[in-house]
Amino acid sequence: MKPSQPSGVTGLAEGPRQRPAVELRSCSGDRAILLCPRCGADRLRQETVVIYDRGDGDPETTVVAVADGTATTQVLPSHRTGNPSVHHNGLIIDFECATSDGPVVQLAFAQDDKGRTLLSWRFCGRHRLCRPGSALSLTNYVK
Repeated sequence: MKPSQPSGVTGLAEGPRQRPAVELRSCSGDRAILLCPRCGADRLRQETVVIYDRGDGDPETTVVAVADGTATTQVLPSHRTGNPSVHHNGLIIDFECATSDGPVVQLAFAQDDKGRTLLSWRFCGRHRLCRPGSALSLTNYVK
């Protein structure tokens, strides 16, 4: 049985090769360590960060991506952005695991129609080394 997907959220991680939820391990004080959804290791390196700025139901979304010291901003039709939230703001952080040899995984932050913030893994199937040059391309983050 597949878990139900909250309304207003896209791209939730499902399937046998993925851990069902975002997992943390206690560290010290008020800190926690994010674990790899593939292998459970605690060696995730942050890569690209993508911010989706969208008012409730707006037809356009401002997409800001930051990687390797470069920021790229575009205003796109909301249905083409890949935003993890259907009607609101969203955020994606790309991670590369230092211990597993898999493609980049994305931690997605979404808001559902009830105002809850939801976290999920996306498995995008692309490797960091496949990105074109050092210039950031938003084509990896839009539909």
